[in-house]
Amino acid sequence: MVSRITGECDGREVCLWRWHGGAVCTCPWRVATYGFKMKTSPSLVDHGFMDARSKLLDVAAFLDRVERHGQAGDFRVRALCDALPLLASGSSGRVRAILESLSDTTVEPIPAAAVQGAAGAWKEKYQD
Repeated sequence: MVSRITGECDGREVCLWRWHGGAVCTCPWRVATYGFKMKTSPSLVDHGFMDARSKLLDVAAFLDRVERHGQAGDFRVRALCDALPLLASGSSGRVRAILESLSDTTVEPIPAAAVQGAAGAWKEKYQD
């Protein structure tokens, strides 16, 4: 159901159109500046779901390719797979937990770097 309400935008009273919990601002300044009518209160899910969905599908496709080519035993792939349950844990602090699971936790510096750059996961954790 669509209904017309009045609201405030940049200190001026404007007309808003509300539908299913969302609203479109018809403020002439916003329409002229952005070329479209902006929602006044976007949902985080509305804003970020498709991007997150795409990234999740990228991870799934990557894992499929790695398995197809017999590289699932690589320490980086194993570290990534070990981090997946943390993503679905339902607890707050997922980013920190995942980053820590992929990080080298040693505090002593190594005498010399074997390669230049980072691997993205701690190799020694997955050595057999």
